[in-house]
Amino acid sequence: MDLHGKTQEEVIAALSRQSIAFRCLSARDQSQVAAMAITMAARGLPLEFVLSSVRATARLMVEAEAEQSDRQRPLPEFVRVSVLPPSERVSPRTQPRREAKAMERDWLLRNTRQILREARAAKQPHERKKMRRRLMAIDQAHIRRVLGQDAQQLCSEINEYLRGCSDLR
Repeated sequence: MDLHGKTQEEVIAALSRQSIAFRCLSARDQSQVAAMAITMAARGLPLEFVLSSVRATARLMVEAEAEQSDRQRPLPEFVRVSVLPPSERVSPRTQPRREAKAMERDWLLRNTRQILREARAAKQPHERKKMRRRLMAIDQAHIRRVLGQDAQQLCSEINEYLRGCSDLR
């Protein structure tokens, strides 16, 4: 395909065969893009570059036109189109605070048990001393407040380990 010496109508027809997005443009926009292509070809730019530029420009113009029509849509119509039917709606979380508290509780229990496991596995005096320091840093009052019934056994295990480490001071 060569754009030299062709009329604007011939260029528009040729570009319509090359680009789907070009076909979606209005007649005014097609003539503007065709004029751009003719100007680029007259400058001696490679044909592939000209066609690529035409495709990209046409695609951008179609997208801009679609965005413009979305922005101009009246609000009641936009709401009517955008609202999901009741069957497809996502139910809101009923109590996010309760879920957050449950997640915090699970994390605290899991983390404290992991520290206790590591403490029991520590054999060397420096390891035991480090674990003793970590266990002493745990706020047992907070654990009792957050964990409730599970905290009693956990705190007694912590205290038992700490009593066993009394020789490490």
